[in-house]
Amino acid sequence: MLIKAAEAAANPLIPHTAELIVGTIAFTILFLVLRKAVVPNFEKAFAERTEAIQGGIEKAEKAQQEAQAALEQYNSQLASARDEAARLREERVHKLQILQTRFAPRHRKKPHALSQPHMHRSKQSANKQLPLYVMKLELWLSNSLQRLSEKR
Repeated sequence: MLIKAAEAAANPLIPHTAELIVGTIAFTILFLVLRKAVVPNFEKAFAERTEAIQGGIEKAEKAQQEAQAALEQYNSQLASARDEAARLREERVHKLQILQTRFAPRHRKKPHALSQPHMHRSKQSANKQLPLYVMKLELWLSNSLQRLSEKR
């Protein structure tokens, strides 16, 4: 009799049919609400975030290109300043040599021995003026870059 009573009682692991139907309906309603209302909002937020990131990447690339262009301009100006300083130094040495040969005493056999101290002084003078010229160029370039960055 005890066995018959146990068989007659419902199995606790298997849900009732009504619970299955209500659960299926609730799940379907919840799924439809999420698909219609929540998922589009998530997709919109993801699209906006992707757009913002892409825009930030483009701005960073543009700034990188501008910085690279400014660096190239700075390097070219620095190179031209160095070339100009070398040219001026060579020009002064050449003028000094011309003056020394023109005004050197004729009885000396080695005019180059006389010109060495003068050439050395001329070279020292040019070497002293070169850093000043480079600093002026750096200051001008720095001001130009600052004005360029203030315009943006």
